[in-house]
Amino acid sequence: MPGLYIHVPFCRSKCGYCDFYSVPGAGDAMADRWLSALEREAGFYLGFRADTLFIGGGTPSVLSSPQISRLLVLARSFAAGGSFAESTIEINPGSLDADKAAAMAGGGLNRASLGMQSDSPRVLDTLRREPGDTRAAFRTLREAGFGNISLDLMTGVPGQTPEEVRSSLRAALELRPEHVSVYPLEIHGRTPLGEAGLAEDPDGAEAAWRLMSGELGEAGYARYEVSNFARPGRECLHNLNYWRGGDYLGLGPAAASHFSGLRYATEPDLEGYCAALESGRQPARSSLESLSPRQRAGERIMLGLRLAEGIEAGGPIFIEFRPELEKLLAAGKLEREEGRLRIPGKDLYLSNSVLSSFV
Repeated sequence: MPGLYIHVPFCRSKCGYCDFYSVPGAGDAMADRWLSALEREAGFYLGFRADTLFIGGGTPSVLSSPQISRLLVLARSFAAGGSFAESTIEINPGSLDADKAAAMAGGGLNRASLGMQSDSPRVLDTLRREPGDTRAAFRTLREAGFGNISLDLMTGVPGQTPEEVRSSLRAALELRPEHVSVYPLEIHGRTPLGEAGLAEDPDGAEAAWRLMSGELGEAGYARYEVSNFARPGRECLHNLNYWRGGDYLGLGPAAASHFSGLRYATEPDLEGYCAALESGRQPARSSLESLSPRQRAGERIMLGLRLAEGIEAGGPIFIEFRPELEKLLAAGKLEREEGRLRIPGKDLYLSNSVLSSFV
């Protein structure tokens, strides 16, 4: 079953590393205008139904409680069978309160992704991250009824020490989330950190990932994708659909969609998005790509090999890349077991050296 993604293009202020499209400090009037445009965009897809929902951004939690409720009424109209098997919203700890959490839970959301990044004030200051109390936000979500919460942690931050990594992981585990994501910092040129000349620390990111991977495993979190760890049965269903090559519809400026090898994204332009829909037109696309059979096969293999489960060893997707697969198997960079191909666990963090074979 396909997934539905809704991009909320607002935030209070840009984090130093953020390369996603958002408009800082736009205000309630602009958010209301965007919601009206989003409702018009949804009208072009009345027959679409999804099993999972992911609301990302930007910072969805900057919306007011009434705006969150309005957004979720729209989202539920796409739910297969009237409700989503999984429905996630991204939250910045500094922009959550009890009323918003209640609106989220009351509107049908059953999973929250909380951007902790680190418990070190120094690291958060380096990242130019908006202040917020992760522990308080986590408690607020639990009290609102969220039984499935994910925490994001960031590694490879310039100057980040092993003790800061351990401290952040301990702080995260003390909260007993259902899911933890561990992402290496990527600094892009047009972001504040990139313009300041900072560079990520890939060696530090790898060391931190290996440390966290071991400790998360001991704490009962299985690594099911390169950067994602979950308690049994708490894997992110929406993202699994991406990694397994499924279809998804994206709504909102900068949102991407994929249907049977056809991929496109909406132009990252809030004003243009609203103006187009107010005039009855679909918003402009920033890209439209029809993947060839070889491209589809290569992408399916690349995405599948990011997963700890790997991919089925048979099927037509392997015809185009049989020589590459046999070479990687012979070199020990891939392993075949019980009819599946996967990257050995010890090498999963360095998977790009394998995945590049399928571009």
